[in-house]
Amino acid sequence: MKWLNRIRPVNLLIILATQLLVYLLYVLPISIGDIFEQDYPSFQYYLIIAIITCIVTSGGYIINDIFDSEIDKMNKPDKAMLEVGRWMLVYKVLFVMGLCLVFYVSYKLENLYFTPIYLLTWFTLYQYSKRLKCTPLIGNVVVAFLSSAAVLIVMAPAFHI
Repeated sequence: MKWLNRIRPVNLLIILATQLLVYLLYVLPISIGDIFEQDYPSFQYYLIIAIITCIVTSGGYIINDIFDSEIDKMNKPDKAMLEVGRWMLVYKVLFVMGLCLVFYVSYKLENLYFTPIYLLTWFTLYQYSKRLKCTPLIGNVVVAFLSSAAVLIVMAPAFHI
């Protein structure tokens, strides 16, 4: 059960609930009203995007814990990450799973911009965990941007680029 806390399930549920509300209360009514140039993809694509968001977010939590493991051994020994190598493998598996889903969504929606967004998000989370979280203002701006991106990505399939 301790491993489950590494991915912060309550935070993931909050993100999923927020994305679902944006989809149901904003995107779906607009797509029905035919404001977008094309029909918004079906609910199954929203679900895949939500799963990708959970994978990326979980990976971000894991890499953050990996980089904090040495400090946590001193400050929070009961919460310190043990077996960092195993968690790095989990991080890499999440990355590949998410990438496969992104390729699938990009192909099915004929919208290739999902892949660079995904890669940029993973790179940003990695850099945040390694360098930026201790930087005043920049770290906060990065977190704010990524938090808003989790909501904005729900609307992305509607805009065919």
